[in-house]
Amino acid sequence: MVSNLQAKGVNENSVHLYKESANTLFNFMGEYQYLTKALENMELMPRYNIESVEYLHLNSNGTPLKRVAIPMLCFCDIFLHKIEPHYDTYGFFGIGISKKLAQSIPIQPITYLNPISPLTKDLGNGLNGILGGSKVGQVGDSLLTELKFLKPIYGKGKIKDQNFHDEHEWRFIPKIDIKVADPILLDTIAADVQFMNTKRSLDELSNLLGTHEEFGIKLQISDINYLFVKDADYVRKLLKWIADSKFDSMEKLDLASKVINLQTLKGDW
Repeated sequence: MVSNLQAKGVNENSVHLYKESANTLFNFMGEYQYLTKALENMELMPRYNIESVEYLHLNSNGTPLKRVAIPMLCFCDIFLHKIEPHYDTYGFFGIGISKKLAQSIPIQPITYLNPISPLTKDLGNGLNGILGGSKVGQVGDSLLTELKFLKPIYGKGKIKDQNFHDEHEWRFIPKIDIKVADPILLDTIAADVQFMNTKRSLDELSNLLGTHEEFGIKLQISDINYLFVKDADYVRKLLKWIADSKFDSMEKLDLASKVINLQTLKGDW
């Protein structure tokens, strides 16, 4: 049976248009070279991020599991005039991709949990079943996938306590073969702890992911809505990089038109 909606036809452009949230997903980063590398390869690559899971009350063999490290690309779904607190926390360089692209690849809005809700309790019980060995196979894999897309409403952030829900986060988490890299690190495993406690080690693991292009998000220039840089000096630096890049003349003009000076933008919202 054909539904009334299908029978009348669907306007794809109106389906993809967002009216109460942004039509761009923003990925901010702390280093200018991460931005130019993404443009050079026309690909965004995941990096390992440490996430607190204390609110789930997990334990492995009697040892509390407090932190995990997951390879991911994080995006926020925030209107431009509200984005300053986000880049103040995560970095002054960024790229904005269209939500239409996001809906064509496995990027997923995450689930924010109230630590005292029954959903949080049930997910914690299910995950403890995996850690205790009672839930394996498809059920266990499904719960581990769920874990990678969870965050508490409020908790300790990179710099200070944060209301995480304000970020309206979407995540891209690649499917990683354990023979290539660890899909998740647990702070109850000694070898994993060594990586998690040393930024250089996590960076090395992240750089390993970067050697496998199948783990990233491929980009076309048309997918990019904005390129953000910290100030006027970096605008000039990025424009020079674009001028010297491999792109043809029209592509260079297109990229240059997307460059946004955050310092100037800040004064106008």
